[in-house]
Amino acid sequence: MKQWTSLSLLFVILILLSGCGDKIEIEEEGFVVALGMDLPEEEDAKGIDVTFKLANPIPGQQGGTQEQGKEQEEAVVITIRAPDILSARDLANTSETRRLNYYHTKAIIIGEELARSNEFLNLVSSIQRERQVRGEMTIMVSKERAAEYLRKSQSALEASPHKFYDFMERRWKKNALVPDSTMQTFFHGIEADKGGILASYTTTERSKTNKAGNEDEYLPGQVDIEGGTEIQLIGAAVFQDGKMVSTLTGEETRFALMFRPDIDPEQMIFTYVDPLDPDHRIVIKGYTLGTDIDVDLKDSIPKLHVTIDMEVRILSIPSMVNYVEDIEKQRLLKEHIESELERKGMNLVKKSQEEIKGDPFYWALAVRKKFLTIKEFEDFNWREKYPISHISLTYDVNIRDFGKKLRPHTEHEIRDKD
Repeated sequence: MKQWTSLSLLFVILILLSGCGDKIEIEEEGFVVALGMDLPEEEDAKGIDVTFKLANPIPGQQGGTQEQGKEQEEAVVITIRAPDILSARDLANTSETRRLNYYHTKAIIIGEELARSNEFLNLVSSIQRERQVRGEMTIMVSKERAAEYLRKSQSALEASPHKFYDFMERRWKKNALVPDSTMQTFFHGIEADKGGILASYTTTERSKTNKAGNEDEYLPGQVDIEGGTEIQLIGAAVFQDGKMVSTLTGEETRFALMFRPDIDPEQMIFTYVDPLDPDHRIVIKGYTLGTDIDVDLKDSIPKLHVTIDMEVRILSIPSMVNYVEDIEKQRLLKEHIESELERKGMNLVKKSQEEIKGDPFYWALAVRKKFLTIKEFEDFNWREKYPISHISLTYDVNIRDFGKKLRPHTEHEIRDKD
């Protein structure tokens, strides 16, 4: 009896100890925070330039061995030429002692030249087979080479590169200036042949613009900022048939996300010309409450009518026009906001049909409900039907309140106080 008990106990111990077979020693690992991918700069060169941004463990060590007074970087950036992104990780060990892994990789940065090339899909899709790669990794396209971007992308406020990508992702979901483009949603859209797939657009370079300084009508690099972080993340890169074909400004990206039936941006700040004083702009905070898509497939050309329910709060009225106590002025303001939203929204719809020739709004989900089977929907060929579809747009805006101040000051009252 004792013999069987001992054998049973030994068997249980062996099973438990087998769980340590694939253990990882933290001291031997090199954690990749962000990946970069570029085409080689030489015309005839083969392969791909892969850039690793590695978390540097030395600055965070207690009683570390670094020399006093010698500043240590929070991240180390290295670039390697390799046949693909997976073999580049092994080649890194020709110079780095730690074993690189992708367990904590937050983002993949694609250089725009690579994103617009025919090689993009083949080179990037191979990473999906790697077990260490997570579906929530963010895909971003940089105007410059990804290697250059990663070397300059140091946050002015966040010491840890991990926190920078974590915090930025949270802001994206609130203000909708860039799409929430994870690797899972990106490749799912490509494999499903949806067309008009959006990825975040970014740069560390500055470019001149003649824009009037409105809050979201920019591409990355055009926002006039002095000091702080060099990175600018606004707008979207648009992919069609496995490569980048166009871009959207921050404003166009917001409208694209508002049009989607499954996304409701929470904290969008807009400014629109005051209808009663065109020299000033009213500041508005908007929330989308829902998007309804009415599909009519009775004729050969599809007809879609999109209705967006939106609630707004008036944050600032620099013109000092008293909208609060005048119902007629409120009606005028409501109609003005709706007409501006509809005008700008239809401009984006026109761009998607004529330039992009794809549906970045996921309206195919509403069209698909009109068919009994997937085969019928596929035979309908929404990709070809979308550019010629008749699309109309309606915004239903509800002004929730005018902030904490009920009535704005008048110039007469201010002068009297002086």
